[in-house]
Amino acid sequence: RHLMDCDRRLPFSKYHGLGNDFVIVLVEDLVKATPTLTSAASKWEFALNEVFRPEAVQDICDRHRGVGADGVILVGTVPDTVVEAHCRMVILNADGSRPELCVNGIRCAALAYARATEWRWTSSSSSSSSSSSSSLGMLMKTDAGVKHLDITLTGGGECSVRVQVGIPRVRSSSLAFSSSLLLSTTNPEALPPPPPPPPPPSLIEATVKAAPTSFSVQVGSEHFERVLFIDMGNPHLIVPLDDEPLSEERLRALGSALERHPAAVGPAGANISFLRTLSDPSSAAHVEQYTWERGAGITMACGSGAAACCTAYHLLNAVEHPSTDGQTAALVLPGEALHIQLPGGILSVLWDGIGPVFVTGPAAHVFDGHLSLNILRLPECSTTVSSPAVRE
Repeated sequence: RHLMDCDRRLPFSKYHGLGNDFVIVLVEDLVKATPTLTSAASKWEFALNEVFRPEAVQDICDRHRGVGADGVILVGTVPDTVVEAHCRMVILNADGSRPELCVNGIRCAALAYARATEWRWTSSSSSSSSSSSSSLGMLMKTDAGVKHLDITLTGGGECSVRVQVGIPRVRSSSLAFSSSLLLSTTNPEALPPPPPPPPPPSLIEATVKAAPTSFSVQVGSEHFERVLFIDMGNPHLIVPLDDEPLSEERLRALGSALERHPAAVGPAGANISFLRTLSDPSSAAHVEQYTWERGAGITMACGSGAAACCTAYHLLNAVEHPSTDGQTAALVLPGEALHIQLPGGILSVLWDGIGPVFVTGPAAHVFDGHLSLNILRLPECSTTVSSPAVRE
């Protein structure tokens, strides 16, 4: 067992992406408090299995007795034998569970790693400084595979990050993925190619053969039609709304009921997003998204949910036209970004119906601090302190 020096404190930073906030810890900082750790693999194993256990994450994310956050993100180097990437991130929800991906979180993780390495993670960018670089690329390993990021500084401790989320897989029912929409995902252990340039602002013929078969969901007395289950590397149930904006009380009731709805999402659960089209031509956004995140509840923003909502919006509203072979109908999708309004702000999401979904949005550094090791509940660090503390 690796023992931590309990007289030390663990540095952390607070970040947010459109109000979706995270406590970010650099795995390399564990070395300073754990001298026996010698490799990247052992650092990650120790961090995930012994330090950031569910109860410790719950304490850290507690908004009254801890730092307060929607989740904890670990960022650091990867073992050379695992995959070629600049860095790795693992996100832990506020309840201690471990989701596959978080697009708001990965933007924050990218900014945190860039700041920690002073924007020098590749030989091509080693000569660039944060003051002179306008945009830099990064490859980050996640539990949903390696993701390509483009980071652009915007000043004031903030940046804009474009995330290649991946190719969506759409299920036509709650039980199986539709054969006509089974879009292959990037091999998690393979280095993805650089993202293609955005499509021109014109109509693009998608490769999918026909509109997906949606299904209906019953929650209490409420009945929802045209529901889609979309996998963006993590699971999302997208529920279209036809009526007025969704209140927080209604979102909480519906989201908590649907998160592990046995017929709609199964025992593993899913993130639940409600999608509402905005008809006001003066609005900066095209649609509105309300999300209940699996393991976190209501959040200010959900980036992977926005990617799934963009996919659902286009598939449910696309026009079918005869394809070039004259035998099947193909979907025609607009080649421009969909602007999605979330409680924390607007995300720009682009999907051409063929390749990966791209999500662009901000990430911001808020403050730095130190965690008392008592909050991590390590047996060898037990003290007489009655409650976990955060020390600056």
